[in-house]
Formats: sequence, structure tokens, C-alpha cells
Amino acid sequence: MKRLSLLLLAMAMAALLIVPAKAAAPFTDIGDLDEYTQDNITYLYEEGIMNGTSDTTFSPDSLYTRAMFVTMLGRMEGVDPSDFPKTAFSDVPAGRWDAPYIAWAAGEGIVNGVGNGKFDPTGVITLEQYSAIIDRYLSRFNVTVVYDSTGDWPPHVYDIDEASSYARAAIEEQVKAGLLSFTYEDGDTAGVYVHPKQQLTRAWIALWFGDFHYIFNYDDSISGSTDYAEITTWTEWGE
Repeated sequence: MKRLSLLLLAMAMAALLIVPAKAAAPFTDIGDLDEYTQDNITYLYEEGIMNGTSDTTFSPDSLYTRAMFVTMLGRMEGVDPSDFPKTAFSDVPAGRWDAPYIAWAAGEGIVNGVGNGKFDPTGVITLEQYSAIIDRYLSRFNVTVVYDSTGDWPPHVYDIDEASSYARAAIEEQVKAGLLSFTYEDGDTAGVYVHPKQQLTRAWIALWFGDFHYIFNYDDSISGSTDYAEITTWTEWGE
């Protein structure tokens, strides 16, 4: 094994990344959000990864669907919709706006259906689903998160048993990397609650995926950029 920074991973991905340039986000309904979330919304908009719900609104409290998130990931990858005209899912017929991205993600093993040949594109994505999809996306590049243990870091995830078995390892790794938000309660910094079954809003998706997108494509390390911890994280690639 050899240890490489995410900058090298970004270089390897350069040929895949195709995003259109946009002007600064024009949204008038994000002013009440914290500055960090606003910055991530603007960043994803400028990168052509996440659009508003109108020319001037972002609707930060609206829930985000499984199809919407897979489309974001496909845009980051630079998926050409014409290369994926149809899916194997009966509820995602050819011609739907999200069909090419779902077909791409399913073909790469990044997403699974919900059974009976269905994908449930309009189902709201949960934290555990988000985490599992990010984990599968990274696994395509044989990337493993490596983190430094300092002080109370990494925290124990108190409610990890509430997560589905397929997502537990991914959630714990992404908490360690600072890629998932969590809640300290009553000053207890030894452990956190992530609420694995919570449905995600557009604001939460922008906060987390904005960090992931920037780190994956532009930065040379995963750090505690979301103010959760002062850590430096690297990736390991198999030979």
C-alpha cells in the first residue's frame, strides 16, 4: 500500500470532471443559514452541481430525493446522459431527467434498488443512504480513509446501532473524516449522535456534499474543515 493525498486522486479524476461554469448563486432565501452552508450552496451552484428550485430560490428546508442526489454525483463524475439511455428499474423509465444518472450509478455499483425491480427515485434520501452511496463511490477508486487520533477524536457514534447494517461502517468512517455533521450533547465530546434515519434537506446535502466535492476534486487533504476537529486525513490506494 502507498499513501497518497486526495490531490493526487483529484488529478486522476480530472479527465472525468466536466462541470459548467456559472455566476454566483442568486438565491434570496439562504440568508438565515450559517455562513459555511451558504458558501457551500454557492460553491455547488458555481460548479454546476446543484441548482436552485427557481431562478432566485434554493428552498434549503425542502427534502432531497434519491434521484436528485445520484444526479449530483453523476454531474461531478461528468456523466454524459446520452451514454446511459435507460435503466433496469421499472420506476425509472427511459426519458426521465434522472434516468441516465441512475443507470450510470447502478451500473457502477454505487446505488442499489429498493427491491422488486424498483429504485424509488422520489424517495427522500436519508443520512445512512447518503453515507453508503459516498462510500461506494469512493470504493471504485480503492480509497480508504485514514485518520489521526488526537484527544477525543474520533468520537464514538452513540446511535450507530440505529443505522442499517449496510451503512454502519461508512457512517463511522465519514464521522472520523469530518464529512458528516453530528451533535455533541451536554458537553460530551467522547461521543456523538448522527441520527442515521433522518431525512436530508437541500441545505444538509449542500453542506456535506460541498465539502466532499471540494476535497475530492481540489484539496490535498481531508481536514476538520467543518469545524468538527483539527485532524488531517489521508487516503490509501492499493497497488
